[in-house]
Amino acid sequence: MSQMKIGLPIFFFALLMLACDLPFIAREKTATYVEATSTDVAALSTPAPSATEDATQEANATLDANATPGTPGTAATRRPAATRGPAAVFVVSLRTDPVQPRSGPAPVTFYVRFQSTFTTNQPYRWLVKIYRAGETKSFGETAAITTDIPPGISEIPSANNWHTNPFQCETYTARVYWVEAGLYADPIEFKKPDNVNTSFVDFKVCP
Repeated sequence: MSQMKIGLPIFFFALLMLACDLPFIAREKTATYVEATSTDVAALSTPAPSATEDATQEANATLDANATPGTPGTAATRRPAATRGPAAVFVVSLRTDPVQPRSGPAPVTFYVRFQSTFTTNQPYRWLVKIYRAGETKSFGETAAITTDIPPGISEIPSANNWHTNPFQCETYTARVYWVEAGLYADPIEFKKPDNVNTSFVDFKVCP
């Protein structure tokens, strides 16, 4: 009987200790299952990129590498819009008729090849000046005429009132000018289509 009295307290003490130990065991078991970190959870929740997305990212990276610093990537592929100057009339070339003028009263006609960038006919008052070789001042000119110069390319004859009478073969240069209506300013020489140079023709007159 005495042994049972002693054993019962030990038995209850063991049960108490076992009961106190159960929460710690449960906590350890719970801790063994919480292994995933926040980074792992994000990686698991983000789907892997498709082949199309990979190609798009690679193309964007190439554009960024070629783009001008400080500007958006799309700006590197843009080109400025082409600009055109104001409409004008130019002289492409000119020729004489006859091809080999002769000294005497027969007039020389100059056929002028115009180029107009206007979309409608433009009236111009123009003439041809003639220079001796090496001289900067003209010694003769055709009469000024007013012509409606059409858009595009056209060939128009000058007034046929100019002639000369050299005693020997001489070389001349012809150039084309226009006169501003209503003004007494000097005639202005037509430019070539490059808007820089001017057209002229050298020709020879013999007896």
